[in-house]
Amino acid sequence: MKVFVKVLEFAFLTLICLALLFISSPQKTVETVSATMPTQTLTTATSTVLTTTAMDTTVTTTTTVKTTPKPTTTTVPVNFTACDDIMFTTASVSARMGAYSHTSVMEKLDEATAVKRTGIGDNGWSRIVLRSGKAAYVPTKYLSENRKFPNGFSYKFDDMQVVNCVSDYTYSRMVIDLNELTEKYPDKLTVSTIGQSVDGREIYCALLGKSDAKNCIVVQGGMHGREHLNPYVIMKQLEYYLTYYDSGKYGNKTFKEIFESTAVYIIPMTNPDGITISQLGLSGIKNEDVKKNIKSIYESDKKLKYTTDSFNEYLRKWKANANGVDLNRNYKKGFGINAKRNTFSARDYRGSEPFSEPETKALVEFLSGLSHLKATLSYHSMGSVIYWECDQSGAYRKQCLEYVDLIESMTGYRPVGAGGIPYIGSFADHVISQGIPNVTLETGVYDTPLSKDEFLSIWSETENCIVATAKHFG
Repeated sequence: MKVFVKVLEFAFLTLICLALLFISSPQKTVETVSATMPTQTLTTATSTVLTTTAMDTTVTTTTTVKTTPKPTTTTVPVNFTACDDIMFTTASVSARMGAYSHTSVMEKLDEATAVKRTGIGDNGWSRIVLRSGKAAYVPTKYLSENRKFPNGFSYKFDDMQVVNCVSDYTYSRMVIDLNELTEKYPDKLTVSTIGQSVDGREIYCALLGKSDAKNCIVVQGGMHGREHLNPYVIMKQLEYYLTYYDSGKYGNKTFKEIFESTAVYIIPMTNPDGITISQLGLSGIKNEDVKKNIKSIYESDKKLKYTTDSFNEYLRKWKANANGVDLNRNYKKGFGINAKRNTFSARDYRGSEPFSEPETKALVEFLSGLSHLKATLSYHSMGSVIYWECDQSGAYRKQCLEYVDLIESMTGYRPVGAGGIPYIGSFADHVISQGIPNVTLETGVYDTPLSKDEFLSIWSETENCIVATAKHFG
């Protein structure tokens, strides 16, 4: 009996020890940390096995991990209805790789950026074309056909149907457009010519406003052959101001009030031969001697190792006029300074003497006849920068800086100084040295010739530069 009691006491004590061991034994857990995207969800189940031999007890704890599959984002196919619209962003918006908010951002678009829309999706997204030419997607709710300004004025591209181009904007297309705009707006636009190019093309000038206005400004573009997107930009801006001449507003004044106070002379294509060479090659040149000269210039540039391009690619990149002279190095002020080439070439050759070229002479003679000229605005490409500095000082430098600040605030382009070389024989050097402020816009971000896909971005940056300049100097 005593033995039996001893056994029961031993068993009872053993059970108490085992219970105490189990209670004090640490329990294992599994912890998950969530990253930026949802990760796997982990759950645990714990079981315990006890083994007893006499007074020794071993406790074994095992943990079983169960995994819930990672959730995936499913994309539902989107059906797009094809379209071809010019739209404006109504807020800052991210253009994405796909028609869903979780896809990668390709480009950030500012408010009031003009974009080409090529498709309308059934999920509330639209397909657009970026300045790179790539397709991207934005929510349709952030697009409008109307460009609205804080002063209450708004416009849309559909109202401007004259100046358009499918591919390159050619000299012949420009002439047709100028004639059509003159017929459509005879009391607002006067078109004339100021001279001829080497290959016999007329250099056209469009007067917006009244010739007897107390002030005037000059706008010129297309001085370099391969920069032929700028004439299209300038011509479209001319149509914009004509279309909204009476109803359009900049600041607190109508376009009409501004242009009748400050006339605007627009020379959209200063170098029509160079542009024709870049766009059409030798087939666009009429004079056989000029064609032979261009071929000999190519051979010379190859010999001097200025180019390794094929003949067609060489012509596509052509900057000079048909004589092989860079018109923007052919002016007197700074002529020959920092000269890069000493013979006729597709680019950078200054010419035999200042004003040696018919295009340069025509522009200089035209400017000399404008006694009330207040400022000039030049369109070049590329880099999205502003050139303006030519060793100005004192009050005149302050006046020029005010002009630069105005254009910088509109375009977002970065002003660039002279870099220690104040004059190089350029058009800007010529006018600035005569006390006339000049801003040179370098439009576009890709290599010249710029793609037409950059047009709408450049438009958004420069749409009101002409009217702002006219108002500023009015």
